[in-house]
Parts: sequence; C-alpha cells; structure tokens
Amino acid sequence: MKKGCLIVVFLIVAFIVYTFYVFMTAVSDSEEASKNRWFDIQGKSGIVKMHLGMPKDSVILLLGAPDKVWSHSSGKDIIEDISYCINNDKYPDLIFTFENGELKEFFQH
Repeated sequence: MKKGCLIVVFLIVAFIVYTFYVFMTAVSDSEEASKNRWFDIQGKSGIVKMHLGMPKDSVILLLGAPDKVWSHSSGKDIIEDISYCINNDKYPDLIFTFENGELKEFFQH
C-alpha cells in the first residue's frame, strides 16, 4: 500500500509542476506578444508607431520633450509617467507609464 501511495503523490506533484510550467509559459508568451504589437500614436508632429516594452528614451525621441513628468518607487521598481498635451495646453492627451525605463502602458485620449 505504501508504494501505491507514493506513486499517487508523485503523480499529483508532477501534475502540479506541469500545470505551473504551462501557466508560466502562457503568461510569458502573452507578455512577449504584447511587446511585439505596434500601436499608432498621434503625437504633436503626426502619427508615430510604438510598442510596449520600448525604452523611455525612444518614446521621448519620437514624441519630443514631455509636458509633464512624475515618478515614484514601488519596492525596487521605479515607476515614471510622462504626459503630452496634444489638443490643448491644459489636459494631457497622451500618458505613458514606464517601469524601470520600459513602456508598460499608455493612454491616448
């Protein structure tokens, strides 16, 4: 009976490890796919193409100096937001969020 219990425990542990591996692979694949997807962004000088994962310097190079910059830390990560006022001078039309210098998300109004 002990040998049968060990086999069952081994199979359960193997299933859990396999399930975890499949889940983590799917998450990393979806993150990689979103980094490779390009978006058209309307900047002050026209439409530019960007993708998640871009360095902050590349975004600034494409769009110019931001109208507002603010940052904070979250544990060991540095979160930076930059915004651009395209249609008026009061409210930002574009907001980009960077984590450790990499574009994580953006909002275009």
